[in-house]
Amino acid sequence: MQQDNEKIMQQDHSVEQQSQRIIAHLTRQNIKSKEQRIELQNYIGKEFHDSTNKIQLFQDLIHKNNLPNIKGIVDEILSQQLVEKLDPNQIQIKNALDIWQEIHIDYLEIYFQKFQINPKLIKDPEQRINQLILKKKLSDAMRLIYIFIDQIDILYYIEKFINLNYANEFQKVIQIRPQYAKNFTQFLCKNQATQNQKLATEIIKKYELNKNDFPLLIQLQNKQCVDKTYFPQISEYEAFRVEERLSNYKFMLPHVLNRMIEHNLIDHAFSLAKRQNLDTQIQGKYIDNPLLIYDDFGATEAICFKEHKEDYILFEDFGIKQDDIIFISEPENLDEAFKQIFESKYIGFDSEFKHYFDEFDNGGVAIVQIAADHKIFIFDVVKLEKNDQFLFYLTKLFNCDLLKIGHSVKNDVKELKVNIKFTEEVIPKNLIDLVDLYNEKITKKQTSVSLFNQTNNLLGKKLSKKECFSNWERRPLYKRQIHYAAMDAFICRVLFEKLTLDDGQLQGLEYQNIKPNRQKQNRLIRVGECFKYEQDFEQILKEKHVQKFVVDTMLKKLVSFLRNLGIDTEYMEIQDYNALNNLAAKEKRIIITRDKKFFNSEKFTAPCYLIQNDGDTEEQYDEIANYFKFSKNDFNLLQRCVKCNYPEVKKMQRKDALQILNFKTVMIIFIFIGV
Repeated sequence: MQQDNEKIMQQDHSVEQQSQRIIAHLTRQNIKSKEQRIELQNYIGKEFHDSTNKIQLFQDLIHKNNLPNIKGIVDEILSQQLVEKLDPNQIQIKNALDIWQEIHIDYLEIYFQKFQINPKLIKDPEQRINQLILKKKLSDAMRLIYIFIDQIDILYYIEKFINLNYANEFQKVIQIRPQYAKNFTQFLCKNQATQNQKLATEIIKKYELNKNDFPLLIQLQNKQCVDKTYFPQISEYEAFRVEERLSNYKFMLPHVLNRMIEHNLIDHAFSLAKRQNLDTQIQGKYIDNPLLIYDDFGATEAICFKEHKEDYILFEDFGIKQDDIIFISEPENLDEAFKQIFESKYIGFDSEFKHYFDEFDNGGVAIVQIAADHKIFIFDVVKLEKNDQFLFYLTKLFNCDLLKIGHSVKNDVKELKVNIKFTEEVIPKNLIDLVDLYNEKITKKQTSVSLFNQTNNLLGKKLSKKECFSNWERRPLYKRQIHYAAMDAFICRVLFEKLTLDDGQLQGLEYQNIKPNRQKQNRLIRVGECFKYEQDFEQILKEKHVQKFVVDTMLKKLVSFLRNLGIDTEYMEIQDYNALNNLAAKEKRIIITRDKKFFNSEKFTAPCYLIQNDGDTEEQYDEIANYFKFSKNDFNLLQRCVKCNYPEVKKMQRKDALQILNFKTVMIIFIFIGV
């Protein structure tokens, strides 16, 4: 026994000497190139024999001699040699299990296979996985998760990796275990990073999950869709339209209310809340929504917004009555309708779509309008889209030789093919696109002239377009919607007839109806290198109390300074210079910008001041105050909300204010200015 112990001690001493020699060699090397790596691999292989306790001793010496920079390389080489050289018959499985954590990740699966180790025998694999996560070695941690996927808390690691912004890579685990797709997507939805929203959408589509199981994602997409359609810039008309359009989606109205407040549409927000019974503390003047009150058969612009109806194309101009427009929602009326359609010389065609607010719904077609020789038919696709008789007639219509005229009609057909199951393959024949025909006859070049402009140019009247984004799923439709939808199909026939007159008549028509712009030119005035404005704006510059500003995205901090002074100041949240210029021109505001390219562009003519100071916000404010000669007597100091620009500040208790505001601390910045 004593001799055996002495032998073991001699072996250990020998191994330690060997290890010291290798360590001395390593300290002299800078392991970078592939050749040096091979040299180290051969050196270790020569010095060591097949013994796990020697490997463990060498590992300890690496730590003792403080060589962590080469530990990874040594681990990998030792693991490779262990897997290649050791005989599984000479090592008990217990010993193999004891050192599995020391095996480099690249050789772990091979190691398990060679020694016939079932991963389920491994105790606490989470310990090594968590160590790798702490060291930010997420890809290595992922590889261990693949190996131990059936014995670890996969839900814990789903949430962990999503929070570490490693969700895209972790989805590979879901490919192996698709039963976790729903859990994975739910965690993605909780983490509202943009890339996670996109990935969640992809997972739901790929694994055909029920979108209703992910209300957070759907609500977020709903809000984003409304913001994209109506915000960040919203007109008074759009404030009315968004309420009408969302009449079937009342759960989205609180978000609209908040966005209106942010855009200083206080009276509209107050009125929306009152009509729809929304909970809010906002107070304002009640404004009726004309789109919810007024309805008649004609142009919405005239009916709801009191514009001159003589300016618009109306059916009465052609002797067509409301009774000549037939809304079809029942199958028993299809035969007679399509009989008249197929007997026509040609038809005008258009369609209107359901709106959608998330990425899982294509919306689909709401109605199809067909203008025949004697009647105009509006088909209720919402109700008829699965009716075999309707689908048969629609398929026959597109595949027959009858001329079908529309504006961008190919897009309409494309959407129909996506959303409607035709009874056979549809290869549309004889489609006449007014975009192409107008280019051929009028512009002589490839351009896309809208239906509105074609109508105005060829007929000298406006085409009503206010119902373009209305709610086409509501039943019954408003009378003004019926007029709009029928007119869009009928006017295609009229324009086709105008455009196919002989050249002499067409030239006369073009000369008569395309009127030159005779508006008086407005001279652009430049003051030095920092200010420009049109001549009509000169009087406003003299009246300081009516001056208003709009600040671009580069100067957000400046907005609070101006609002504290009491100056009406809007802020453009996105870098859209067309919208910035249009807002300034419409509301007679002065643009404040740091963008020299925008300032010098001849395209943008709204009054504009170019900040010269690149310093801090206070210096920029001083520059503006000095240039426009602000005085404390010109404005109402601290009487305008710095958050939303509302022109009245009311006193209230802090606890009451916190119920309205989204931040916990309200701090007022006092600005002192000279006379």
